[in-house]
Amino acid sequence: MMTLLLLFASSIVCFAQPSGSCGTDLTWKMELTTLTITGKGSMIDFSSNLTPGWKPYESIIKKIIVEDGVETIGNYAFAGLNNLETVILGKDVGSIGNNSFYECAKLVKINFPSSLSDIKDHAFYSVSIDSLLLPDSVRIGNYAFQNSHLLYVNVSGTIGNYAFRDNKNLKTVIIRDGTIGENAFSQCENMYSLEIQDGVTNIGLFAFYRCNKLKKLTIPSSVSRVGRAAFYQCDGLDELDIAAKIIDVDAFYYCMIPSILLREGVETIGRNAFNFYHHLNVLDTLFLPSTLSNLNLDLFSFTDFYHISFGVHDDNQFYSAEGGILFNKDKTALLSFPAKKTGHYSIPNTVELIGNYAFAENSLTSIEIPTSVKGIGDYAFGGSNLRVVEIPESVTKAGSGFFAALFTSNSIEKISLPKTLKSIPEWAFTGCAELNSVQISEGTTEIGQEAFMDCTKLKTIHFPSTVEYYKKGILNRCTALDSVIVSRQYPAAITADVFSEIDISKLTLVVPDGTKLMYEIANVWKDFGKIIEKPLVSNKPISPNVSVKLFPNPVDDYLIVERDDSCVGNNLNIFSTNGFIIYNRKITENRTLIDLSSYPKGIYIAIINGEAIKLIKK
Repeated sequence: MMTLLLLFASSIVCFAQPSGSCGTDLTWKMELTTLTITGKGSMIDFSSNLTPGWKPYESIIKKIIVEDGVETIGNYAFAGLNNLETVILGKDVGSIGNNSFYECAKLVKINFPSSLSDIKDHAFYSVSIDSLLLPDSVRIGNYAFQNSHLLYVNVSGTIGNYAFRDNKNLKTVIIRDGTIGENAFSQCENMYSLEIQDGVTNIGLFAFYRCNKLKKLTIPSSVSRVGRAAFYQCDGLDELDIAAKIIDVDAFYYCMIPSILLREGVETIGRNAFNFYHHLNVLDTLFLPSTLSNLNLDLFSFTDFYHISFGVHDDNQFYSAEGGILFNKDKTALLSFPAKKTGHYSIPNTVELIGNYAFAENSLTSIEIPTSVKGIGDYAFGGSNLRVVEIPESVTKAGSGFFAALFTSNSIEKISLPKTLKSIPEWAFTGCAELNSVQISEGTTEIGQEAFMDCTKLKTIHFPSTVEYYKKGILNRCTALDSVIVSRQYPAAITADVFSEIDISKLTLVVPDGTKLMYEIANVWKDFGKIIEKPLVSNKPISPNVSVKLFPNPVDDYLIVERDDSCVGNNLNIFSTNGFIIYNRKITENRTLIDLSSYPKGIYIAIINGEAIKLIKK
């Protein structure tokens, strides 16, 4: 009987106070539902292969006491303690390890001692703490408090990537200094108060993505960079006061901010930085500080920028403004013209470049472009209200879609392009539904991709003899088109996609006198429903009475050319059906033998002294 009593007493002692080691000089013990860590130094880092001694009791642990002397909390030390509610940390704890309180879903109370310097990755992932006040200069690891239930955060130091992401209850955040990592507070959808104090130096990529309850925001001059898409879709913002040095690409994308104050210190605003995503008339005016040196004015930097009236500090060395119109400093480039201005406008004769989107969506009825202008930027007149525009011969380059439709159709009806414009750019007049007259001058050599796509009132178009290169889809969906006129004597080499999305079998092709034969056998050109010849301005006269014989025709290997004396010395050109010259040589004799044995079988066109002869190679 005595032996049984002793064994029973021993089992009670063992159950009542289980204990063990958790570090070189650290021990642990259980007392009912409380786990206590005592000793000095660092705790062991645990893992799936090394579990803590208190794991068998994890379901009953409600409170943890870490006494003074303990310096670190090991990795995975208390992960998954589903009933843990309270943690008391001693004054010497400096580091809380990876995943140490991971998914302690009932944890609502914990203190953070002044000695703390490091909270590692996932340390408090998905816990129920509602208030967080950390001492100065604490490094917060990646995902450290993600998906938790915080209402209030007041921190200082380095905030890791995704550190507070998806805290749906979070309302107030104060960041005293340090850096803010990527997605650090993204999708904290109920945050309505954010205080970024002087001392914060960097705001990372998507840091506050979809914090759409924010109303007012001040960013101090200590911030060197507001990162890409840092406040993307914070669409509740209605007031921004910012002094950050760099406002990066997409920083405030989809933020319809009606009041923006750019403070002295702002130097760069990146592409898409204030994209209002087609919401027009959001921002009325914007004043540029003296420090601003790089303002990216692509459409998607300020989708609304062409509705803005600009002002510029007198001491700014890069930009100037007059009547709300934005120029570079010496007014050689016109960068933005407020779309709300109406009537007539004469561009100053100092301007050499009309910038990208400069007159986009404008309400003008007429414009004068001076001969000082040499270049026109991308979509410079996109969605314009102008009906007739004359481009001077000083212009040698135009950007993509320079008269294309944007959010509204371009109203242009008639335009004359100068001979100095060698290339008509891609999408030049795409969506110009009112365009019915285009004059392309001799000198133009290239028609860009989809240059006249959706010009639904265009009935005819004339390509001069100098056009050699036609890109894809130049006349796509030009539903009123009935004829195409080309002045080139020799068919340009083109592919089927040049006239894609248009049935050319229903169109008439007008070609120079004496060239019909060549166009009838040339790739793609031959597919026009009707090909007719007419005398065209700028074409050299054909001489149909010249005496010339080419035989045998069809030819196997050698072609004999016989000419009278008057034609000796002229060049003989032989073209393939796709417009390429395969033979070019001066005829020096009345009778010339030409070796064609290396050329493939097919149809060719021989031209000498303006006379075209169909040639068949067997």
